[in-house]
Amino acid sequence: AAESNSHGAVRRRRSNKKKSRSGGTASSSSESSTVASPSKSDGSECHKTAASAPPAEKIHKNPLFVITAVILMPYALWNAYLYVFLQHPELISFLHPTIRLAVTLHDTRQLLIVGTISSGTSQVAKDLKNNLGLEIGHENAEASWSFVRDGTVSWFHGIRYIPRPGIDVNVKTNNNAGREN
Repeated sequence: AAESNSHGAVRRRRSNKKKSRSGGTASSSSESSTVASPSKSDGSECHKTAASAPPAEKIHKNPLFVITAVILMPYALWNAYLYVFLQHPELISFLHPTIRLAVTLHDTRQLLIVGTISSGTSQVAKDLKNNLGLEIGHENAEASWSFVRDGTVSWFHGIRYIPRPGIDVNVKTNNNAGREN
């Protein structure tokens, strides 16, 4: 049996649709065309529901679309910006001829300041960045995804100057382990 909702549209119950499909008579096909067309005799507009909305409107109501538009699109644009400016600046060098070249992982840097823990390395990095205009990172030497092409201020990078026992036998240090020279 067909039902009429508050907007005048005629709808069937789901169980009746299955029965009419299996019947295959000419009257069932004429009934289905009546079901699809809303009645506008009362002059009110028929509001579309999610079930009868076109696919474009369904997509915009989908939470994954909102998550993609709000979170993932800016993230993708930021990563594309970092990729072009830090890894492949030659792609846009015709727009800005004075753009800096990319620095790979094994290229030499101009600056490495090593301090101890809580010795003010973050403030030194901030001062070098703000006052001298250098691209200095704090505890970050990855120049392919961060703007640290000039160098790094770090306490942890000082670990490279500590000799490894049994491996770095030819390294001279000032540490005599408490013994006199």
